[in-house]
Amino acid sequence: MRTAWTVAVPLVALALYSAIAHVVFSARPLLIDEIVQVFQADAYAQGRLWLPEEAHREFFSMLHVVDGGGKVYSQFPPGGPAMLALGALVRAPWLVGPVCGAISVLLFSRLVRQTDPVASERQHLAAVVLFMVAPFGAFMFASHMNHGPTLMWLLVATVGLAQCMDPAARTAGRSRLMGAAACGFGLGAAASIRPLDAFAFALPAAVWLLSAFFRDRSRWKEIVIAGVALAIPFSAMMLVNARTTGSPLLFGYEVLWGKAHGLGFHVAPWGMAHTPARGIELLSLYATRLQTYFLETPFPALLLPIGALALTKRVPPLDRYLLCASAMLGGLYFAYWHDGFFLGPRFVFPWFPVLVLWTARLPRLVRTLFTNQVEVPAALRAFLVTGAVMSVVYSLPVRIKQYQG
Repeated sequence: MRTAWTVAVPLVALALYSAIAHVVFSARPLLIDEIVQVFQADAYAQGRLWLPEEAHREFFSMLHVVDGGGKVYSQFPPGGPAMLALGALVRAPWLVGPVCGAISVLLFSRLVRQTDPVASERQHLAAVVLFMVAPFGAFMFASHMNHGPTLMWLLVATVGLAQCMDPAARTAGRSRLMGAAACGFGLGAAASIRPLDAFAFALPAAVWLLSAFFRDRSRWKEIVIAGVALAIPFSAMMLVNARTTGSPLLFGYEVLWGKAHGLGFHVAPWGMAHTPARGIELLSLYATRLQTYFLETPFPALLLPIGALALTKRVPPLDRYLLCASAMLGGLYFAYWHDGFFLGPRFVFPWFPVLVLWTARLPRLVRTLFTNQVEVPAALRAFLVTGAVMSVVYSLPVRIKQYQG
């Protein structure tokens, strides 16, 4: 039974995200970020890291494109366009997001068993289905944005780290080494797409691996293998940077906008001053938008994961890792000046699996807490069903019409 739905649900997810990509987004890049990354992906598909400069540059200028020194290339890190290039090779760059989404669903099905080993198979399936259909994820995976591929690689890393954490894994030595390799490579691949997101997940993972080493010195191999695996995609990114911007750690962002593009409290490239107060304002905006865009429910959607977290007496190590990484991600974007909004608060998209995990736990936690009462779990169930129905009947048609426009 488990094997059947583990395979079936990702296939359904692929069909769902592909349908959204065509019906809602017309299988086209819409935001300038998407357009420019598809532009770069086409160059990669031709075997080029950059395009030659046009003779009359003033007629070919494009936002978010570096145009100088005889080279024309995207400001974005190379990992995202490289993923889209795989689709461009078969003339279907729109398919990359749905495929990454389907793989993410598969990885999440593994993650939910690792985070909730005591839950029933039905509860695991419910969590995976919620991950698949939650609007914030479904729309993002159907787009050309690089947040979907980044989340896929972060899930690869998280599932690998969970394998390292599992003390009961069969052939523990080999299993942990494979987990360390997956963790390192996933973080390195994510860093080649969105370095900030990868760093938020990499630092807590490194702390955990080092603490495991200090408890058991025989686990040094896991650190070495994770480091080598991380270096493979990261080195590829640095090589592309060196060939385009002239420096391995210099991204097109800084070539185009200067040092003001980076983290910190200063005047941003577009003129406004980024201050701690504005950083708090942006985080507040992201959380407020999540209340709607996460599930498109008529009630504040964050009430569900927050309620589940409040009812939890003990948070296991893997959940602590995810919460620490999520908090670090929020801290990093607190210090970043741009308001990341498209299809929802996109900068905090790595929070998505964490929110789904805790949301899916709420009914079970309520049933456990109110074992002698049937009214409270029944009321919660009615509340959730009503919210889901209103989301499908009222909220989603409006959102789909908005995105189609």
